Amino acid sequence: MSRASTSNWSAAILKDAKHPAGARLYLSWLTSKEYQESMVSQFSVRSDVRPKEGWGTVFDYPDTDPTAFSRWLRDRAAVEEFRNQITFCIGAPKGESPTEDAFPDRP
Repeated sequence: MSRASTSNWSAAILKDAKHPAGARLYLSWLTSKEYQESMVSQFSVRSDVRPKEGWGTVFDYPDTDPTAFSRWLRDRAAVEEFRNQITFCIGAPKGESPTEDAFPDRP
């Protein structure tokens, strides 16, 4: 897996990606200053791109921490608790797995 990371964002390209050069090109475009400045309703992942008028950075809003998700994922007990809550509310997933072809050896 090829990884790009800064303090504000991270991305990965799977090591067996069919078109890794295309994936790198896409990530370069997606994180380019020109594209980040053109976004209308999202926070920029770049610290050198100023927020749109009337907006702050993602860190300026209370209870917003874009780095918290990766920390939460490492807390397997919390993830399992959330999974159980979702299963309780809407039921267990049904039907064919969308990842069965990608991961045939996994349950």
